[in-house]
Amino acid sequence: MVKRARLGALAGVSILGTAAVLLWSTRPSGTAGDRGTHFAPRPEDLRPAVDETSHFAPGSPAAVSEAFLRLWWRGHYEDARELSTGAMRARCERNLAQAQTLTPEEREQMRQVQVVAHAAVFDFERVRVTDLEAPDGGLPRREVRGEIHAHGSSPDGRQVESRREQVLELELVDGAWKVSRWQPGRVGDAGIRVSP
Repeated sequence: MVKRARLGALAGVSILGTAAVLLWSTRPSGTAGDRGTHFAPRPEDLRPAVDETSHFAPGSPAAVSEAFLRLWWRGHYEDARELSTGAMRARCERNLAQAQTLTPEEREQMRQVQVVAHAAVFDFERVRVTDLEAPDGGLPRREVRGEIHAHGSSPDGRQVESRREQVLELELVDGAWKVSRWQPGRVGDAGIRVSP
């Protein structure tokens, strides 16, 4: 039961992961032998989506936020960690540590959720960046508000779409913007819609 709760916490961070669990009627057997949170694709997997990377100026708070969210929802905590600082970096470390303790069966379930997330396109839209007051002698900070638009195919071929508000805070650390806090909107409601 504890193992299922741990796996549920990891899978629950993905917008499309929730849809994948609900829509997955059959799963191929086998285990994922890769380490970390990157898995080798299999021929039967959904084709990975190609992210558009030109939405925002490279290195800007909005671009870093979009890249962080894409990595997080695809379960690549070791990569998301590099775009984060403070509490968010610690959260990435915890999720990565949990992922590395999964049994082979749990890792396969995580891989299957990631296959669906990799097949989805994650676009950060309607973004507003606001300067935040830095504490005395503190790092420059920005708030980034926007809406993540996730869309792609489920394993049974139906189209899945989700729109969800996001609020991130970033700090300028050693000349690079890093996510220090993140609050997804509509907690408990990922706004998932499935086409018939």
